[in-house]
Amino acid sequence: MKREKMLAIELPEELSTRLTALAHKAGISEEEYVKEALLEHITDIEEAQIAEQILERIHQGQESTYSSKEVRRRLGLES
Repeated sequence: MKREKMLAIELPEELSTRLTALAHKAGISEEEYVKEALLEHITDIEEAQIAEQILERIHQGQESTYSSKEVRRRLGLES
């Protein structure tokens, strides 16, 4: 069984109105809309953090980069 944590927040009236309108337009509950938006936002932040870690490894010489021409050549798409 999936456990969920209850989280109560207070929203400014304008944000609440916008949330209600968007959820209604999407045909889902406000709760589901907030869950989807939060999941998307958290995923974006996690992906940005991973990208920053990779960039740091590139700067430290621990990660290699390739030009698009080199990638095409390695894939046999270009001679």
